[in-house]
Amino acid sequence: MQRFSNLPEPIRLVDDGKAVLPEFTFETSLGRRSLHDVATDMVLIPVLFGMSVPQSLHHDDSGVADQIKLAIQGNKFKGQRGTSLPVETSLPDSQGDANRIILLAGLGRPQCFDANVAEAVFGRLIEEAIARGVREVTVPFIANRMTKTCLNLKGTAHRLKKAVVRHFAQLDGPVSLKEIKIYCSPQAKCHIEKGLNAPVDDPTMVDDCCGTGG
Repeated sequence: MQRFSNLPEPIRLVDDGKAVLPEFTFETSLGRRSLHDVATDMVLIPVLFGMSVPQSLHHDDSGVADQIKLAIQGNKFKGQRGTSLPVETSLPDSQGDANRIILLAGLGRPQCFDANVAEAVFGRLIEEAIARGVREVTVPFIANRMTKTCLNLKGTAHRLKKAVVRHFAQLDGPVSLKEIKIYCSPQAKCHIEKGLNAPVDDPTMVDDCCGTGG
C-alpha cells in the first residue's frame, strides 16, 4: 500500500512539446455494458474510508472480486486518504493479455472529500500508469456516488484534466500513456465533456462544484 500527497501544487502549463498529453475517450454503459468488458491496462477504483469497493465495478467476475478482497485484507487497505493499492488481476488488458491492474485509491472520510482530494487521486493514477509503462487507463464515473454533493461530474472531470496536465508538465520526454478512457452513463457524458473542455486555469470553474452538472 502506498501513500500520496493530497495537496496539489499550482498548475504549470508547458508548450515545449516534450510530452504529448494522452487522449480522452469515452466508453459508455449503454446497453448495460459493464466496466468488466472494457479492455484497458489499468482501472482507477476510488474507495471511501471504511467502505467496500463499489459493487458496480468489476462485479461480473467473482475471481477478480476475490483477488481484490484478498489484496485489501492482506495490505489492510481501508480507503484512508492518501493511500493506494495496485492489484494485478487476470482480466484482459488493452492487448488482450491477462494483466489488467486495478488501482484502489483512498478518498478518506466522505465529509472530508473535496476537489483537492479528487485531483490527488487522479494524480496517483497517472504516476502509477507512467511508472508501469501502460498505454491506457480507465476512470469510471459511477452513478449515485456518495461524493456527488461535494463535487459534481463537471468539476470532477476538470480536476482529472488538471492532474494530467500537471504530471505531464513535469516530464522530460515521451511516455507510454496515450489514452484515458472515461467510463460513464450516456447521460453523464455531456457533463464530463464540459469539465474536460474547460481550460485548466478557467476562473469560472469553482473548485467545489456542487449541485448542477452531474
